[in-house]
Amino acid sequence: MDAGAKEHATGTANDDLTEYVVAPGDTFTGIGERFCIDNIHLAMINRRDSGELYAGETIRLFPDGAAADYFADVPE
Repeated sequence: MDAGAKEHATGTANDDLTEYVVAPGDTFTGIGERFCIDNIHLAMINRRDSGELYAGETIRLFPDGAAADYFADVPE
C-alpha cells in the first residue's frame, strides 16, 4: 500500500511497490510510514547498519528471497 508522498518520503516507488527511489530528505521512518512497513525491517532488508539514505539510490521495500535469508546471522 502506498499512502502517497509525505514529509521524509517523497521519492517514487515502482509499479509493484517492491523498490523505492530515495528523494532528498527521505528517511527509513518516513518511507516506512508511507508504505506501512516497519522502519527497522526496511533497514534490515536493505542490509543497513545506519539510517543513512542517499538521494537517487534505490532501496527494496520487501525482501526478494525467503525471510529466513535475512535472519540467518541472528543468534538464537
